[in-house]
Amino acid sequence: MNKLKFWSVAWPIGTEMVMIYGVAFIDMFFLSRISDSAAGAFGAINPLLIILVLVLKLIAQGGGVVAARYVGAGDRKRARDAYMFILTTNIGLGAVAAGSVFALQNRIGDWLGLTGETADYAREYLSLYWIVLFAMGFRVAYAAIAASIGMTRWSMMGFAVGNLFGITLNCTFAFGWFGAPHLGVHGVLAAACVNYIVNVIVLGYCVHRKMRVRLALNANTRARFREMLRPVLSTAIPMTLEPVLFNTFQLALTTMIVRMGTESLAARTYALQISTCIMFWSLSIGQATQILTANRIGARAFDQAYSRVLASLRYAILGVLVWTTLVYLNARTLYGLFTTDPAVIHLGVQIAAIGFVLEIGRCANVVCAASLGAAGDAKFPASMGIIFNWFVGLPLCWYIGVHLGYGLLGIWIGMTVEECTRGCCNFVRWHRRGWMGQHLRRDTGGATPA
Repeated sequence: MNKLKFWSVAWPIGTEMVMIYGVAFIDMFFLSRISDSAAGAFGAINPLLIILVLVLKLIAQGGGVVAARYVGAGDRKRARDAYMFILTTNIGLGAVAAGSVFALQNRIGDWLGLTGETADYAREYLSLYWIVLFAMGFRVAYAAIAASIGMTRWSMMGFAVGNLFGITLNCTFAFGWFGAPHLGVHGVLAAACVNYIVNVIVLGYCVHRKMRVRLALNANTRARFREMLRPVLSTAIPMTLEPVLFNTFQLALTTMIVRMGTESLAARTYALQISTCIMFWSLSIGQATQILTANRIGARAFDQAYSRVLASLRYAILGVLVWTTLVYLNARTLYGLFTTDPAVIHLGVQIAAIGFVLEIGRCANVVCAASLGAAGDAKFPASMGIIFNWFVGLPLCWYIGVHLGYGLLGIWIGMTVEECTRGCCNFVRWHRRGWMGQHLRRDTGGATPA
C-alpha cells in the first residue's frame, strides 16, 4: 500500500465518477424527454436523496479511512475487523433508508412545496427509489473496503457492468425496443434499480472472492464492533457532516427556487447535472488524495501527506479550469439536450459563466476537506460547513436572489461566495498543519514535543 501511486488510485475513481454521473446525466435526459416538470421534480428531491446516500456512506467512508490507516500500519487483523464492521452496519443503514423513503413517498414532495404535475412526478419517482437505496447500502460498503487497499478499479468495474444494463433498459423503455412499453418515469427508475443491483453483485464478488472478506459473526463480534465503533464514528461523523449540511443547504435553496417557477427549477436541475461534468474531476482527485493521505498518515509520513495534498490541489484546479471552459463554450448545446425552452437555456448560459469562480472554490473544498478528514481533523471542515452554509450562504442567497430580485442568478452568486470563502478556510487549515497536533501528541505519549 505504501507504494501506491496517485494516478493508479485516481484514474479508476475518475472513471467510476464518469459512470456515476453519466448514468445520472442519462436518467435526466430521459426524464427531460417526458417534460421539464418531470426533470424539475427529480431536481427538487435529489438533494434529499443525496443526504440519504451520504448517511449510508457515514460508516463506509469512516471505516474505509480507519481500515486504510491499519493497512498503512501493517495491522491486517484490525483492518479485517473494520471491513466486517463496515459491511454489517451498512446493510442495516440501507434497510432503514429504504424503509423511510418507502413509508414517506407520498409526503416528501409536499414538504418541499411541490404542487400539481411536479408533485405527481416526485411521488412516482420515489415509489421505486427505495430499491436503489437498499442496494446502495451494499455498494458503498464494498467500494470503501476495496478502496482501503487501493483496488478502486473493482468499483469501476461494477459500475461499468451495471451501467451497460441500465443504459440498455433506459433505451428499451424510452424507444420501445423489443416491443417494450413506454413506462415513463417508472422506466427510468426500473433501469436504475437493475443498474445498482448488478453493480453490487460484481463489486461484492470481487471483495468476497479476491479479498476473502467474510461476515464472521460469533461470540467475539460484539467486542470487536465495540472496539471499532469509536475510531470509525470519530472519523465518519465529522467527515460526513460537511456534505450532509451542504445538501441540507441545497434543500433549503430548493424551497426558494420552487417559488420562482418551473423555468428556474428546471434550469437549476439541468445546471446541477451539467456541472457534474466538472465535479467528477474534483471528486476523483479528492477521493484518491483521501486514500493516500490516510495511508501516509498511518505510516507516520506526515511531510509526504502534506505535499501530496498540495500537488493534488494543483491538479484539481487546473482540470476544473479546463472543464469549466469547455462547459461554458458549449453551454447552449448542453442545455439544448434537455430542453427547447429559450428562457431555461439563457439562464443556463449565465450560470455557466458564474461557474468559472464557483467550481474553483468547490474543488478546493473537496480536496482539502477530504484530506483533513483522512488526517483525523474532520471536525474543522464540518464546523466550516455549518458556519458558511447556514450563516453566510443561505442569507446571502436569499438577499441577492429573493430580496434584490435576481432570482436563480442571485442564488448562484450567493453559492459562489460561500463556496470560495469556505474553500480558502479549509486550505489555510491544511497549509498551517493544524491537523498534525493530535498525531504528534500520540507519538510522544501525550506530551507536546519540544
